[in-house]
Formats: sequence, C-alpha cells, structure tokens
Amino acid sequence: MKKRLAFTYVFYFCMTLGPWYADSIFSFDESQILWLNFVFTVLTIVPIWIWNRDVLQPRLFRPTMLAGLDGLVVLWIFFRSFANVPNGVVLFFIALVNVALVEEIIFRGIFYSSFLAMDSPVRASVLTSVLFTAMHLPRIWFQNEIWFVSLGCLFALSLFLCLIFYWSRNVLLAGIMHFFMNYFQFSNLFVLIMVFHVVYLLVLKKWKARKEAV
Repeated sequence: MKKRLAFTYVFYFCMTLGPWYADSIFSFDESQILWLNFVFTVLTIVPIWIWNRDVLQPRLFRPTMLAGLDGLVVLWIFFRSFANVPNGVVLFFIALVNVALVEEIIFRGIFYSSFLAMDSPVRASVLTSVLFTAMHLPRIWFQNEIWFVSLGCLFALSLFLCLIFYWSRNVLLAGIMHFFMNYFQFSNLFVLIMVFHVVYLLVLKKWKARKEAV
C-alpha cells in the first residue's frame, strides 16, 4: 500500500506540472490552456483510479441530503459567475471537477482513507494535509504568493476537509466544500457555510449514535 501511495503522489505531482510546462513551450491561448488542463486531468485521474480502485469504494460517492443542498449553491454559483462569460461552462467544469473533485478523490478518497486504515485520525489528517500543502508549492512559486501565508491557509483548510470527510465519509461532499473554498475564499459566506456543515454533520453523527444505541 505504501509503495502504491508513494507512486500515486509522485505521478500526480508530475502530471500537475504538465500544463504549465506545455504552455511555457508552446504559448497556448486561454481556450487551449483550458482544454489542455482537461486532457491532463483525464490522463491523470484514470490511471490513479485504476491503481487505487480497492480504496475508492462506491459508498464514498453516494449522494446525500447535505450534498444535494450544496448542489443548489453550486448551481447558483454557475449562473452567477460562469454562465454568461466566454468559455464559462469549461471554466466551471475545471473549477468543480478538474480542481476540487479530483483533488478530493486523491487526497481524501485515496490518501486520507488509506492513512486512516493505518493510523489515528489526527495523524492521518496531519499527514494528508502535509502532502496536500506540498502539492501546491509549484503554484505558490509560479504565482509569487506569500509562501508562509499560503501554506498555512492550505494546511488549515486541508485539516478542515479531512474533518468533513471523517464525519461524512463522502468524497462528493468534500469536493463541493473544496470548490466553495476556492470560490468564496475567506468571505463571511464561506465561514457561514463551514459552520453550517460542522453543525449539520455533528447533529447527524449524534442522531445516528442514538439510533444505534436504541
């Protein structure tokens, strides 16, 4: 398992650099870059899914009421910010699927689930978040971001996503929350969404515990 996880991480890290490297050589326009990202995502996720199909069980992708409520917010975001802009559908698909959902499939669906089977939830969360944060180092470097601020925010947000996944065991929910993080940043609305999800999942967890105890 450890060798498979290490190979998955190295492969994903290298593939995320592909679009940047190709663009630096050929200087694609915006539309071509979008499609290039889509192609690289398919070439990345398909083999990773095959290698880790024993971990990515169908139950991790089951629809839930909370994910359905989040879906309504996703639709609102689409019509508010993507529907009426050039290449809006492609941009929306990349933001929701190529970035948010694919990263959650890999980091929460594969790495975090695998680490949970080998270690405590706290250690699994920390290790997953270290890997998640390190994966974004090239982006931080290329975009000249303040590295200690960006790394700290990424690590904290990854811990939160691990918590959401630990309580829900749902990659779809983690993927949508990841999308919200990228879209809303640290706005008051995102804080409200975070609080709502924590309260909802805590109440649901306690309700299930009481139901099982009866």
